[in-house]
Amino acid sequence: MLVFYAGWKLLGLTAAIVGATALALGIFGWERRQARSGLGAALGLGIALTQAAAGLATGSAVAYFLPGVIANALYGVGFIVSVLIGRPLAGVFAQETYPFPPAVKASLTFRRVFSRVSLAWGVYLLLRSALRLVALSWRDVDVIVAVNVLTGMPFTAALTAWSIWYGVRGFRRSREWGWALGLLVTLLLGVAGPARADQAADIVADADRFRRPAESFVWKISITSQEAKKAPSVDGFEVFVKGAGRSFVKFVAPPRSVGRSLLALGRDLWIYLPDAGKPVRIPFSQRLVGQVANGDIARADYTGDYDATLVVEDLVEGVACHVLDLKAKTKEVTYAAIKYWVAKDGRRPVKAEFYAATGTLLKTGTFDTFKELAPGRVLATRLTLVDAIRKDKRSVLDYGEITVRDLPEKYFDKNYMKSLD
Repeated sequence: MLVFYAGWKLLGLTAAIVGATALALGIFGWERRQARSGLGAALGLGIALTQAAAGLATGSAVAYFLPGVIANALYGVGFIVSVLIGRPLAGVFAQETYPFPPAVKASLTFRRVFSRVSLAWGVYLLLRSALRLVALSWRDVDVIVAVNVLTGMPFTAALTAWSIWYGVRGFRRSREWGWALGLLVTLLLGVAGPARADQAADIVADADRFRRPAESFVWKISITSQEAKKAPSVDGFEVFVKGAGRSFVKFVAPPRSVGRSLLALGRDLWIYLPDAGKPVRIPFSQRLVGQVANGDIARADYTGDYDATLVVEDLVEGVACHVLDLKAKTKEVTYAAIKYWVAKDGRRPVKAEFYAATGTLLKTGTFDTFKELAPGRVLATRLTLVDAIRKDKRSVLDYGEITVRDLPEKYFDKNYMKSLD
């Protein structure tokens, strides 16, 4: 555009067209010498040749710009149509700069990320075409060039930067490929290996200590669930824990729930309902109340249930944190994966994102209200869980009275569940 404008001002229309077309040919040739397909440069060259033909045939500088406006609009439509047919055009251009493996190109993450990028580019190109068409109607070359330049490079640069940022962010947060980016980071940092894995496991184990006061204990938990403008509901539980793999949960409020109980033995979980008359096996991932799953109170052994990978470091509300990816060791645990923020100083849990096996973010949890219950023994006494889609749906788990004592074996026998009826 600028080469054409300078040539038109200094030497006339023909020289301007020759100069702009020669530049387009040079860019395409350079792209091909870099062993790339040069798709973007090829499209630019095609538009330049069409513009040259229109300008030379009509002898009009205004006519020279018309094919570019039409091509710009068709380009925008192409981006949007590519999303509708499931072949996002932004992904095609991304492959010009990075050779994505076939498995990545076929993934849901690839289509989702580049579909959104394609929609952004499509809307921008259509809006720009409309403005350029208005400028053409003025039939003033100075105005046409000014509109082309102002709606071109600044917006293209900004949108390109956003596309790169959003693309990396989309893959990093994906359960399909986020682990690969995390592994790449560790490899680039030169700290991948057994030592890194041991460090991650140690961090998770230290964070777990903030979530259990002893090997054998009882604590009372109240769960307050809120949804939009509805009145909050409160459920009460008394949880008996012995070791990492055994817990007995007694429902104590509201009155209609009294008599129910949960029993977790290792990775097996049973519920007893008075109407059923006998314990029934259920999954840890099943919803208990509000945003709380059974496993959120019946089993909280991240160290035993997940393989941890130390990914990066992050800042959460001013707290420097390790960020870990936790992958479930079996399908029987509460969540397929957890993204876990643990404070670097003291290794207390700060935040967690909980994911389903499909890679869908289910909810976000924050740990707070840390209290020292005994010298050197600090616990997180509140966990807030917020739905990933409906931010107005949340549950707050308050860990109240805690009693550290040895518990009898009968508490962890399925037959004992019936005695509460």
